[in-house]
Amino acid sequence: MARVAEQSVRERLIEAAAELLDTEGPAALTTRRLAKEIGVSTMAVYTYFGGMPELVKAVVQDAFDRFAEYLGDVTPTDDPGADLASIAHAYRRFAQQNPRRYHVMFGGLSGTLAVDHREIDTSNSTFTVLVDATRRVIDAGFFQPADPVHVATQLWTMVHGFVHLELSGLLPGDPDD
Repeated sequence: MARVAEQSVRERLIEAAAELLDTEGPAALTTRRLAKEIGVSTMAVYTYFGGMPELVKAVVQDAFDRFAEYLGDVTPTDDPGADLASIAHAYRRFAQQNPRRYHVMFGGLSGTLAVDHREIDTSNSTFTVLVDATRRVIDAGFFQPADPVHVATQLWTMVHGFVHLELSGLLPGDPDD
C-alpha cells in the first residue's frame, strides 16, 4: 500500500514539474512551488529525487519513455516506406498529444536544469527506431545507399522542425494538408 502512495507522489511531482516547465518556464520550477501544487512538503522532492536536477532528469526520462511507447506502437510491415511514414506520424502524434512533454524533451532547459541526454536511457533507443527504419528504406532501394544514421538524422531534423513549427503556430496553411 505504501509503495502505491510513493509512486503516486513521485508521478505527481513529475507531472507538476512538466506542467510548470511548459506553462511558466524554468523559473517557476521550485521545490516550494511543486510542493504547493501537489499538496506535499518540500522534502518530497529530496526524498524521491535527491534534488531538483534529478527531478528534471526524471521529467525528461518520463517524456522519452512515453515517446518510446508511441514509436513502439508502429509495427513493421513489408513496406519499409510506409513504416517510415508511420514513425513520422507517431512522432507528430506524440508531440500533438503531449506538447508539455515534447517541450521538456527538446526544450530550452539550461543552467542547473539542463539535462545531459546521454543520461536518458530511452533517448538513444527512440533514435535507434528511426535508424532501423531508415536502414530498411535504404536496403529496399527507396533512398540511395548512404549511412543510415546520417539519413535518419536528416529525417529527424526535418520532422522535428515541422512539428516544432506546427506546435508554435508558425506553420503556414493547414498542417493537416
